[in-house]
Amino acid sequence: MDVQTIQLDGVEMYTRTYGDPSRRPVLCLHSLFLNGAMFHDWAQYVSHELFVVAPDLRGQGRSPDTENKAMLDMDLYAQDIDNFLSVLSEQYGITSVGILAQSMGGDVGLRVAYNSPDKVNSIALLGSSACNEPADQLENFQEWVRGVEEFGFRGKSLDYTLEVMLGETCRSDSQRQHVVDDMRSQLRELDKDLLPAMRGVVERESILEKLPAISIPALIFSGQEDWVRPPAWSRLMSDLLPKARLVELDNVGHSPILETPTRVYSQLEKFFLTTR
Repeated sequence: MDVQTIQLDGVEMYTRTYGDPSRRPVLCLHSLFLNGAMFHDWAQYVSHELFVVAPDLRGQGRSPDTENKAMLDMDLYAQDIDNFLSVLSEQYGITSVGILAQSMGGDVGLRVAYNSPDKVNSIALLGSSACNEPADQLENFQEWVRGVEEFGFRGKSLDYTLEVMLGETCRSDSQRQHVVDDMRSQLRELDKDLLPAMRGVVERESILEKLPAISIPALIFSGQEDWVRPPAWSRLMSDLLPKARLVELDNVGHSPILETPTRVYSQLEKFFLTTR
């Protein structure tokens, strides 16, 4: 793994790269609450065949938002990634990438694919959707944001966030206790600097109407225990994307690549190696 910081307007984007830049490139866009390191194991798994780029998004991980915005919305993130891809083009001669996106990363990745179709050749989505939050869930999530604003990621806010990120089966499986412990440890390290990104995700707008225009191959993984981005949302997304394939995973929650890597790693590898 190599590391560099890429300077964009408003953000110094901390970026990990894996493999040979001459190979087929995949850009990884992480979930809220995590950072590009969530793809580390998968990137190492495929680095002999793919060139993997995993940045920390603005205001998350090691990429500070130097503009100190009160809310970081999905359109701003999409513009950041569009600019980021221009830098990759300058540095490595990369003209088009595959995108691997988890949760919030999917909100961003779909916007990039719609806005800049020449820069994205395929997209794999895990625990993602194109919907906005329905009124009842929006109210619950706004209360969650207020709790984090007041108390940070402690107590009930920490427990709730853990339930968001990992399915019940994973959380109760003694063989995967290390996954739960690692997630809890990462969440405990978060601070209120994450609030602008959290607000942007919770209050995101729907882009369902844009999906029929995104004609690249799409692979969608949907965990059947994912109550945050429920399976019905993935089915709708699959129906609207012209070249989508949906994989539904039983006993899996919001983070398939962390909860059940053996069920997704090879499928992701094959998808990015064979789609054009």
